[in-house]
This record gives sequence, C-alpha cells and structure tokens, in this order.
Amino acid sequence: MTKYAAILVGGRGKRLGIITEKIPKPLIKINNKEFLKYLLYHIASYNFKKIFLICKYKSNLFFKKFNNKTYFNSKIICIKENKFKDTGGALFELKKKINDNFFLFNGDSIFNLSINDINKLKKTKKIATIALTKRKHYSSNQKLSSLKVNKNIIFLSKKGKFMNGGVYYFTKEIFQFISESRLSLEKELLPNLICKKLVNGIYFNRKFVDIGTKSKLKFIKNNVHKYLNFKCAFLDRDGVINEDTGYVFKLNKYKILPGVIKAIRYLKKKNYLVIVITNQSGIGRKYYTKIDFDKLCNFLNNKLNKDNDLIEEFFFCPHHPRNNCKCRKPKTFLVEKAVKEWCVSKKLSFMIGDKVSDKLCAKKSKIKFFYKKKINFYKQIFSIVNNKI
Repeated sequence: MTKYAAILVGGRGKRLGIITEKIPKPLIKINNKEFLKYLLYHIASYNFKKIFLICKYKSNLFFKKFNNKTYFNSKIICIKENKFKDTGGALFELKKKINDNFFLFNGDSIFNLSINDINKLKKTKKIATIALTKRKHYSSNQKLSSLKVNKNIIFLSKKGKFMNGGVYYFTKEIFQFISESRLSLEKELLPNLICKKLVNGIYFNRKFVDIGTKSKLKFIKNNVHKYLNFKCAFLDRDGVINEDTGYVFKLNKYKILPGVIKAIRYLKKKNYLVIVITNQSGIGRKYYTKIDFDKLCNFLNNKLNKDNDLIEEFFFCPHHPRNNCKCRKPKTFLVEKAVKEWCVSKKLSFMIGDKVSDKLCAKKSKIKFFYKKKINFYKQIFSIVNNKI
C-alpha cells in the first residue's frame, strides 16, 4: 500500500454562506461529529502510514483537533499553507514533506471506495489517475464534471457522463508541475494534464456525496450512515473490560482485566471501531455520579493513549431499572444510536458481554454475540477477529 495520503481542507466553502463564517467546511458537525472525522476513519481504513491535512482557513482548529492523532494505523499530520494558493498550489506544501507517490482526497466529499478499488487506482503508468463517478444532479459547468473515458484515458467533453469523485492517485512526477504559485487543481492543473493525455480515469459504481451546498449538507446530515460502513467491536464494561465487583466507580476499585489494553489496541490495528455499551444504574440509584463514571472512562483511555488507540465512545444508560427506560440493555436504543452515529455495519461487527441482557441486546440488534471468556481477553479477541471461533 502507498504510504501517504493527503486531504485538502484549506478552503472556506463560500457556497455555504454564514455556516462557514466561524468554522471550516470539513469541520461542520454531522450527528455531533465533524464531517472530517468520518472521512479520516474512512481513509485510514486503507492503511496509510501518514495522512496529511493541508490547511489554510482557520488552520488552528485542524491542528488542535487532529494534528499527531492516530486513526486506525494512520498518523495525522497537519500542514499549514503560508498563503492561500488554491488546491493545486497547496500541494507545494506537501512537496516539502514527501517525495513519493500519494493519494489525494477532497475534504468535503465521501466516495465509498473499497480497498480493492483503491488498489486499482495505483495500477497506472500515467502521472495522475482520478476515481470517477456518474454525473448526477451536477451541472456540466462545474469543475471536472463532464468527462469521457476511452481505454482509461480521460477526455474533456461537454457531453461526458462522468465526473471527478474527489479521489486522486498521483505519482511523484506530479511535483514537476507544482510551484509555489497559486494554481487550481481542478480548473487548471488537471485539465492541462488531461489535454496532454497524462491522466487516467476509472469509473466506480459506488456511493458518492459531498457537502458543498446547503441542500447537500442537509441531506448528508440525515444519510451519512448510508455512505459509510465501519466494523465495530461493541464491548460491555463491567465484567468485560474491568472486574465486576458491583457498582464500580472508584479508581482504586477499578481493575482492568488481563489482556484488555492489548486487545483494544489490536482491534484498532485491524481497523475496528471500539464502542462501549453499558448499563450504569448506579447513577440512577445515587451511588455515584456521571462525573465519577466519566473519570473511569478517561482513566481507561489514558491507559490506551500510548498509541492514540482510544475507545471511540462510551454509550451508557444511567437510569434505575424501575424507570423502564428505552436505553437499558437488553433494549437496543444505545446500540442503534451508536450504529447510526458511527456508520457501523452490523454484518461486520460483534458484541462481547457477560450477561444474558447483553446477549439479548445483540440478538435484537442482529449483531453477532460472544460471551466474555475467562481466558486472557486478547486471546479471545484475536480468535474472533481471525475467525477462529
């Protein structure tokens, strides 16, 4: 796999008007998570060693939220443009960091390509290869939105039925065409290379969406889970992650079980989201508070923080059982909420618990279930991930 990828996140997104006056377009929140966070998990699943964010507009926000963080196996590195040089000129900053072939992604769109699709883009003898999608609901006057393909060679055409999908593979020779001058990737650089027959194009029948306009942004806020499908390990807490001694809330009583830290790190290396689903009726019974619960969550993530292998989120039910709430396992509300917010594929995921309520919750949610075994947790996770049990 190519070591490097870069994402263009420097633009403001003027078509969104007042929405992007205070926040860059890639940081607009979808289901309480930045759009870029979804995109980073998606791109990191291709197993790049480093992913560069090329920033300009409000770059400090990207550095604060993402710089030197790790998503699955990919380290995120933010690069700041000294001055706005448009999308092509922005690659001049990347030229300073690498001298190798690389993938480039637009920071305001998702093209749900598989790992096999990504590998197909690499099989080129041209300087650039573009992942193409069908032109639907897009004007032919937009950037690279009217393209023809003949034997994988792209041609500009007013009647072309293909458009740029915002995913590019470049050989390092592309840097010969990059200078510190202002240059548009889609309006100038790529059209010039296309005219010289130096650009390949491959059409993929995959879902494509962007957030470039208010109507598209509204659409993706309700439908992002239809465009991504991450695999996830859903874990109960007490009895799976830590010893269950009854209403655990004090740090000196919180004992992480053998192999848990190693197991979670292994899951992240295998590109699994890790989400905790736990009943915490001790909060409703007034034995402890949400602040006490949060302290234990932070303690666990601090243990994992060596490689930034953090648990994505802790979903918990704080209610007393007599409340008959919708979020207490074996009811499925928390699982379904996590599935929607994190774009989880149920077919690719599994749950581990130690109680019948966990099993019933998984069964109702149509997610594969395993009881926590008494063996070292890493050994159990290794067996599940590698289909040995």
